[in-house]
Amino acid sequence: MTNSFFTGAEARLVADRYDFARATTVVDVGGGNGHLLTAIVQSYPLVEGILFDRPEVTREAREQFASGGLSERCRAVVGDVFSAIPRGADHYILNSVLRSCDNNCVARLLDACQNAMDEVSTLLMITYQTRPGSNYRRSRDRREPALIELGGAEHSEQEICTLLTPADLRLEASIDTHSSMRILVCRKANSQSVSPGSRSPRHR
Repeated sequence: MTNSFFTGAEARLVADRYDFARATTVVDVGGGNGHLLTAIVQSYPLVEGILFDRPEVTREAREQFASGGLSERCRAVVGDVFSAIPRGADHYILNSVLRSCDNNCVARLLDACQNAMDEVSTLLMITYQTRPGSNYRRSRDRREPALIELGGAEHSEQEICTLLTPADLRLEASIDTHSSMRILVCRKANSQSVSPGSRSPRHR
């Protein structure tokens, strides 16, 4: 499970469109090459990042953090995304890792994230606008063909929403990135609503 094909440009777009100013610790579940955490931590000096993925993937992430001078604020942790997600962070991210999953796999990921979250945690899910049921083989990004063998598919916002309730999660906001990506802001079903963190893109 990895979002290794997530590009630097896409990562910067997410960091621009979601306001991480109130975040302290962000866990990228299946974080792959570390591009997203790098973009977030570079944009928000008070944020620390944890990339959680397989051992063969985390080496590249550590190199990414070191090259950006972020080793003291970002760390790569090895573990099972279905059972051992680090607890207690205020933000969790399920990014392009979703594209390596069928619905059953997504449901397991949501359960694992929900178990790691506390009452004030936010789960961000990065999805791509697509027709329900679009197979990964026909998706816009074919840089990870091996994921096809895992049952990977694009998941629409509607499909994701049907999986949130059984995991005791709810959709709080859907943020338009002015691209094919959307940021779904989710929280525990019994938690209080907060501002979703959407904002206009920053100019650099």
